Amino acid sequence: MPLVISLSRQNVTYVSTPKVASTTMIEFMHALAGEPPVHDNPRKAARKPKIRDRLKSLGVESHGVASEQLADFKASQPDHYWVAVKRDPYKRIVSAYHSKVHRYAENFDRAAFWKGTIGRLRNGLKAIDDSRYLSRHVGLRITFDEMVHGLMEHGIDFDAHFAGQAHMLSLDSVTYDRVIDQENLEAGLREVCQQTGHAFPFHDGIPRRNTSFGPERLPVAPAEETLRLICLLYAEDFDKLGYSMPVG
Repeated sequence: MPLVISLSRQNVTYVSTPKVASTTMIEFMHALAGEPPVHDNPRKAARKPKIRDRLKSLGVESHGVASEQLADFKASQPDHYWVAVKRDPYKRIVSAYHSKVHRYAENFDRAAFWKGTIGRLRNGLKAIDDSRYLSRHVGLRITFDEMVHGLMEHGIDFDAHFAGQAHMLSLDSVTYDRVIDQENLEAGLREVCQQTGHAFPFHDGIPRRNTSFGPERLPVAPAEETLRLICLLYAEDFDKLGYSMPVG
């Protein structure tokens, strides 16, 4: 179920897609409403009563809206400018492996999940509240190729971080005013601000939030068969979002 953030004063609505700059976009929407962009984790910050109340006073409204209901929700906001962000489906599934493979394992490989849970304790207290450590230790037990083959067996709709972007955004029934390429996120957001008549809210460029690990990332060198499966799993995304498939 996508998170939908609407700004009642700015008449801008954003529909999120997990693993597609969603944390940065949440901060952008909060900043556009007038909340200072000073929080390391805008998701967690928004849950704090004081900040939650301030966001509400600024006209920030957050809803969980089923993809099938997005068209009706959009119809209820005829004056709003609707924004979404898209990402190369191959890069997105690689990112999901780096930071969300523990969710795959929790559903389909419990042994790897629990071994990873124990293994992350070696990273100390910092690992307890950061699921990326859990994902890395689970990834030591499940390769990228194994995860993709498992997705082919079990499907991708068990978790929003693996589900298709086109379906979540309901592209068949919802027309967006702007769908930005994550690869050109800042330029796209600046154009959104120009088109809606609002000042770009970041003085030093957009912040990068909740990124996957850099030097600690596990290697990903997919076999040709794995790439073929990714093309099958995310065929709708490659087609409707305008990205080239990684093979043939």
